[in-house]
Formats: sequence, structure tokens, C-alpha cells
Amino acid sequence: MLDGIAPNLSDLATAQQLTKHAARVGFNWPDIAQVWGKLQEELTELEAEIRGGNRSGIAAELGDVLFAVVNLARWLDVDAEGALRATNAKFRYRFSAIEQGARASGRPLAALRLDEMELLWVQAKR
Repeated sequence: MLDGIAPNLSDLATAQQLTKHAARVGFNWPDIAQVWGKLQEELTELEAEIRGGNRSGIAAELGDVLFAVVNLARWLDVDAEGALRATNAKFRYRFSAIEQGARASGRPLAALRLDEMELLWVQAKR
């Protein structure tokens, strides 16, 4: 069932295809409320691993969180890869505005306080 997924896809796209293929044969939550519940469960498990300081557990649970988010994207009929690509572009644009603000003030970027960076970020969002 899962063998037909192209091996050259990004891991994000692969995760979306895995959930799509599994859903075709009924391995799927019956409603979106359960998808949200699973995401919350995975976040809670990640939080516990972080509190415990277990590096391998943190990595495993973070992977589960990412997988649950991709499954949510599939439920919402959103291309997870495209959504992340758009957010990456938005981040680049806004962070560039912070860099430009630092140059305009004649200070290195690292010299800006977080609140100054946040102000420039908010301005870039407008």
C-alpha cells in the first residue's frame, strides 16, 4: 500500500503521502476533532520528554508532532510542503526587514534588543 510513494519526495511530502495512502484503506480518524486530539497528545508527550531531558525521546516525539501536523494538513486539504514554503518565504521577508532596520540604525544586527527586533518584525507584517 505504501510502496507507491515516490522515494525522492521531501520528508514532509512523504509524510503527507503516507497519511493519504493509509486513509484510503480506512486507517484514518473519523473526524477532525480526533486529529486535533492526537496532535495535543503528541505535544504533551514532547513536553514530558523535554522536562526529562531525554534527547532521543525529544527527537522521537518532535517527529511525532510534525507527523501529526502533516496529517492535520491533509485533513484540511492543505499541501503541507506548499504551506511551509510560503511561511519560509514570509519569514525571510520579515527577517530581512529586521536586518534592514539594523543597518538603518547603524548598528549590527546582534546589537539590537529582542524588543527592537520584534518591533521591526511587526512593521514588516503590515
